[in-house]
Amino acid sequence: MSLLSPTPAQRRAIEAPLGPVLVVAGPGSGKTYCLVGRVCHLIERLGVAPARISAVTFTNKAAEELASRLERTLGPYAAEVTRGTLHRLCLAILRDHPAPAGLRDGFGIADEEYQRRVVRRVGARHDREAVALLRLFGRHRLQGFPLGEREADRFAAYQDALRSRNLVDFDDIIAVTEALLREHPDIAVEWARRWDAFLVDELQDLSTAHYAIVRKLAQGGTLFGVGDDEQSIYGWAGADPRVLKRFQADFEIRHPIVIEENRRCPSRVLEVARRLIARNPTLFDKAVASNREGEYDVEVYEFENDRDEADWIVADLVRDQAATGLPWGEHAVLYRRHEAARRLEPALLAARLPCRLARGQAFLDDRVLASVISSLQVIAAPDDPVTIEVFAARVLPPAMVEQVRLGAPAGTEFPAALRVFARRPGGDPDGRKARRFIRHVENLRALRQAHDSLRPLVNDLLGTLSGRYQSPLEDRYLDLTDPLECPGAAELADRLARTAERGGTVWVAPDYGVELAVIGMLRAARISSVRRIASPQLLGPNDLRLQPNEVRPECWPLIVFKALQVLHTRGLKDRLRDYVAFDLETTDDDVGECGIVEIAAVRVRNGVIVEQFHELVDPCRPIHPTASRVHGYYDRDVAGMPCFADIWTRFREFVQQDPLVAHNGTRFDVP
Repeated sequence: MSLLSPTPAQRRAIEAPLGPVLVVAGPGSGKTYCLVGRVCHLIERLGVAPARISAVTFTNKAAEELASRLERTLGPYAAEVTRGTLHRLCLAILRDHPAPAGLRDGFGIADEEYQRRVVRRVGARHDREAVALLRLFGRHRLQGFPLGEREADRFAAYQDALRSRNLVDFDDIIAVTEALLREHPDIAVEWARRWDAFLVDELQDLSTAHYAIVRKLAQGGTLFGVGDDEQSIYGWAGADPRVLKRFQADFEIRHPIVIEENRRCPSRVLEVARRLIARNPTLFDKAVASNREGEYDVEVYEFENDRDEADWIVADLVRDQAATGLPWGEHAVLYRRHEAARRLEPALLAARLPCRLARGQAFLDDRVLASVISSLQVIAAPDDPVTIEVFAARVLPPAMVEQVRLGAPAGTEFPAALRVFARRPGGDPDGRKARRFIRHVENLRALRQAHDSLRPLVNDLLGTLSGRYQSPLEDRYLDLTDPLECPGAAELADRLARTAERGGTVWVAPDYGVELAVIGMLRAARISSVRRIASPQLLGPNDLRLQPNEVRPECWPLIVFKALQVLHTRGLKDRLRDYVAFDLETTDDDVGECGIVEIAAVRVRNGVIVEQFHELVDPCRPIHPTASRVHGYYDRDVAGMPCFADIWTRFREFVQQDPLVAHNGTRFDVP
């Protein structure tokens, strides 16, 4: 049987009559497959409009998987289905009704780092205790877990600190939404009327508060829930698999649909797993089985310490690679916690085995994104010491941030402590970093006054230093190419322009889902009419058909992108025609310590050099031999030359009011 064909049990779930449906499915049995199939069945067979369907899940990763499957199956119709995490849906509800929820308009969301900092301020002695308290606070809000007097005081102080800054945390999004829908039934009814069908994936991961929200939002239509009572891993976050039994009782479902065929694991793996959980209490009768036979037995090893375990893994990888001849990129080591990777990576490197650690999947794991969001938080709340401390933790070395905190007198806010730390002698590298960070925060305050809307502000932030003082364009500038150098881009730009001028439609051919990205690019570029070809058809005389290139089919989205670049840059003019460009040569390549040996500049008028400036400088320190080999100047060449303070006055007179263009820009010359 093809994996694309539903089993009889899956078909029963997908085609179940309208009404409350509970699907209990074991691991690897196609829970998400059933939910996506149910959405398609509702649209194609039962005539439910895509916009009247909501499909939610618990985690971001599960939501991404759900969205990608819906897009592959439904094409453009997938965008009309409300889909994503329950957190995202609740956030939309709170944004629409902040006042009844006890919030102020424009409230922000405190990320995990901010939460830990606030808990540290209300009594937690270290990050480990802060994390434990945050989990306790979460259980209190999502499960009704009682707090002791001391914890209750800390929780109240924590909540007050967030609300005073118009913030909520992730658990608040659920807890406050549940209270809002419970205390304001009219709002619950208003949102429930938006959908005729409400579907929930990974039902076992919902807490009591999550489930209460689902019940309120599903009251206007049919509820379809999929879950596994033996597969909940979010107990620490308040998840309770017993919500499946509550679901069954609340909606009077006599016989849930049980799916028992595992299509992912070999029977040997499944048998070991069944033996491991044999003594666990079960909520539903099901006997998960697999028809797949595996080549390998399941083996379990125990080690005295982490070093022995790492050594065995390295030796096993070497043996397997020698036996199979597979490249190292075909081997993977799975671990439950990130701490294991920190112990394993040195062993792999010591054995000269090439390795790459998997990056995190959280929203803020992206360095540039985290930096932009932190910068926006500082711009929004420039006087909030916690916001500045969180930003410092993203761009300054962790040990330095901790040193600033520990060295400050009790009760001193982080920004004030950092200013004291920054007064270290000029040669101290950490002091320089602190001063640079303080200047950067001051620049962010000024940026707020320079922009009236968010988009240009974000663009400005992306062009400044981000992450740990590294610009994204500096990081990837070698990857940038001229769109006119891309074969076919200029020709396609002409065809797109003619199609738009004549009022034609751009038809995009199917290509295993790649066409969705191409359609998105064209629509974002404001091409007037863009549609997906659903079946072979005749094109109008003014229409244009886009499809995979016969020679290099994998490159056609890139050609479209480059063609759009050509289109959108044709009207641009070279506005920088009058300026002064300058370059520096230095004693070495340490931007914080080097002395200037030479400064040269040219004045440009209408793109033509009209005047030059050149001076050698006595750097008052030795020139490193490596630097001499680069620029050709030695100590004897600059002995007796003016110091930079004298040269600077003449240089400023040369520049006058012209824009300055630095040869190495923010990487070297400007600092």
